[in-house]
Amino acid sequence: MRPPTAPAATLPDFEAGVGKTKHATQRDMALYDLPFAKPGMPNSAHLPLAPEENSFPAGMPAGRIFSVPSVSLEPQVLSHNHATAIFGSTSTVDESESDREDQDQEGVFPKKILTTQTSQPGRAQQQGLQLEASRASIDSSCILGSGTFADVKGGTYRFPGQHDPSPVAFKVFRGAQNLAGSMRQKIEQELVLGVKLIHPHIVRIYGIVDICQYGPVLVLELCEGKSLRCVLDDTLSSSLSASWTLRCRWLSEIATGMSALHDLKSIIHRDLKTSNVLMSMADHKIAVAKIADFGVAMTIETLRSTTSALGAGAGTLAWMAPETFDGTYSEKSDVFSFAVLCFEVLSLSLPYVGKHTAEITNLVMERFKVNTNALKRRGVVVAEQEKEWLEDNPINDRRPDLSQVTADCPQALMDWTKQCWEDNAKDRPTFKQCVLFFQRLNEGRPYWGDGGLDERLFLLDGKEKNSVVAAFMQSLTNYTVTVHSVERVQNSALWDPFMAKKRSMMQRDSAHDHYEIAWLFHGTDENTASKIVAQGFDRNFSGKNATVYGKGAYFAVDSEYSARDSYSQPNAAGDQFMFAVRVLVGEYCQGKEDAPAPDVYKGNALYDTTVDDVQTPKIFVTYRDAQAYPEYLIKYKKK
Repeated sequence: MRPPTAPAATLPDFEAGVGKTKHATQRDMALYDLPFAKPGMPNSAHLPLAPEENSFPAGMPAGRIFSVPSVSLEPQVLSHNHATAIFGSTSTVDESESDREDQDQEGVFPKKILTTQTSQPGRAQQQGLQLEASRASIDSSCILGSGTFADVKGGTYRFPGQHDPSPVAFKVFRGAQNLAGSMRQKIEQELVLGVKLIHPHIVRIYGIVDICQYGPVLVLELCEGKSLRCVLDDTLSSSLSASWTLRCRWLSEIATGMSALHDLKSIIHRDLKTSNVLMSMADHKIAVAKIADFGVAMTIETLRSTTSALGAGAGTLAWMAPETFDGTYSEKSDVFSFAVLCFEVLSLSLPYVGKHTAEITNLVMERFKVNTNALKRRGVVVAEQEKEWLEDNPINDRRPDLSQVTADCPQALMDWTKQCWEDNAKDRPTFKQCVLFFQRLNEGRPYWGDGGLDERLFLLDGKEKNSVVAAFMQSLTNYTVTVHSVERVQNSALWDPFMAKKRSMMQRDSAHDHYEIAWLFHGTDENTASKIVAQGFDRNFSGKNATVYGKGAYFAVDSEYSARDSYSQPNAAGDQFMFAVRVLVGEYCQGKEDAPAPDVYKGNALYDTTVDDVQTPKIFVTYRDAQAYPEYLIKYKKK
């Protein structure tokens, strides 16, 4: 028997409609260095490249990892209906001779290359990153986007081993064969960093071709979809819909890509925003988010070896961390930009819409700095100075307005965004922690920080607490109670097996959303409550109250049933305790008194749970510890 319809357990309230926010004007777009669709741009369909990690067109080998000296180039944002990544020049540290020698092996890229301009072999040629121009076909009429230094055009490239060419994008730099030698060097250095970035959430760069008409041209992965910024604009105008589940998936994919970027020789993007995130496919609901535009990316080693002036000025104003105005960049600077990107996704709007450049600059770069005069003359300690400064300049007044977020935004997501844009870089999480947060959020629970056994968090008044109290009070028709507290149980040792069990159950052919119910109720005494928080629901303790439907752990649909004094036993002060529990009910059958397990379901498989009535179950009995998670502990008193 399948369970009755119950509220969805994962991402509660995430599917609500979107609210109203201010539309971005063309002036706003210009202020934020965002692309416009040019009149007459073609809308021809292209087949997307496979999104899997380390995927290449058939016959194309995987490139090796290289690093090169430091340079910097202004960012370019080029995207349209069929958007593609645009990389500016980037930087790392010098590569070793062994890397050069290894790259010259047969089967990586051909040693002999076609070049029309350079008399000396360039870095790309030396490392086998130059592709054959005869295999490239650029469609000059298919302009995908334009930026300060280059245009992006559609076309095809036939990689070695391919019979039919693959659709790709070409980044064509302005100046053709008249490019200065320094510009050529920057393009090659951009290429060498770009080929390292092989990840399903980072746009691929395949190599470079040198063509008489265009000069050096980068060959890039073609993303069939729009930029994330364009998708958000379409959602705001109601031509598209984007559920909270979908938006959280995009943010999770971006965080995953950035985490990989930071792990790979500590590359710093320095210009992360939604217009630099492209969708792999035209259908945004199934498209994969891919990070693009590494025009100002640098590595930690490079940033430490350069003067602050070299690092300063990279990025786009509204997304820049306060410390970057002093020329200080780190992984945490990208986390700050990610927070502003989160605001874009939460609100569907651009940050600081309607404010002028000077006002935005003041808001973004303003942060507490120690007043040495006050420290020396008046003995005002740093902590006291910072407290006074923050009282006069609260961070909420200096960041994008979170009141603009659309309806039913998860509170945990707003809280995490605030943490990511803290003034001090050390107070921001890493992207690894961001990935963990979104994994947890998509599992249906808020972020727990480091978590730990027996960790219990008292909830403050707010949406999360109110939803638990409302569910608890809904069926208490015969009791008048006062809720004193609601605690969230944060025990990873219990949660992880619960989620593993859920994933296993959901792989069945008969699986459906109602295999999990959130919440059922379980009343207990104060001492046992502490044991359940630490150890979960031990079915070996069954029979304490009854075993009429089997020897397992009992859970009630109605809190009123569990509120009986025989189950929820009052302590000396009259306080009572009840858990709101996530339960994997799965397939169920009629329970039998003292039965140690459910009946056979199919073959050798047993039912997951037993119930009091298969038609309208009010009691569920589980037989495996991982089937139930004590999510909230409610402390209350009857009047």
